Amino acid sequence: MAQSEQARLIASLYGKGYSNKQLAALTGRSARYITQARDSQVKAGKAAGGKGQNLIPILKQLDEKGKASPAAIPERRKTKSGQVAKVRKGVTTTTTKKGKERTITSVKKGPATLRRSIKDAASKGQTVKWTVTGKVKTKSDPPGHKGHVTDSTPGGWDAQTLLDRIDNPQAGDNWKAGDVNGALASIGVSSQHGAVTSISNIEGVSLWAE
Repeated sequence: MAQSEQARLIASLYGKGYSNKQLAALTGRSARYITQARDSQVKAGKAAGGKGQNLIPILKQLDEKGKASPAAIPERRKTKSGQVAKVRKGVTTTTTKKGKERTITSVKKGPATLRRSIKDAASKGQTVKWTVTGKVKTKSDPPGHKGHVTDSTPGGWDAQTLLDRIDNPQAGDNWKAGDVNGALASIGVSSQHGAVTSISNIEGVSLWAE
């Protein structure tokens, strides 16, 4: 048996200072899942044990570039009933290669947790980016399908501007004052230039502050 590709990448990231907790936050998984991926092996080119093959793309981005796109986070597993498994909830802070502080927040809904993270980013003069996962409707698929929208604070905005807009929606904004999840979803949809018409049944939100 030999070390799997995901195990090799995790070992490389350990060498660069990443912990299981940090890798879990960056990939939207649990620290236990990262350990299982680290211990996976292959035999004759096929996985012999462990997990994590779906993490290879995002682990490669982290290993090669020191950062990863929210869009690279793999789809979460589903329960026996066909429902998406609960998203791991938590907030993790890491330091980039350039010495900048990055905070990653992953929640199923958690508007209070998201608000705290945006408020914290505002106190540090940071910008934020996020991914909202749910039922996405497009012009070509009006009934909708599982998908996500990804966006970041618009040009000229910082985290404080975003927080103020969430609490004080303006004409044309379709969320209620203080609705963090609704605002992030709506702003994300508007940035798709008509490709996505709406997102509903939100299953999870990941937010990066830097």
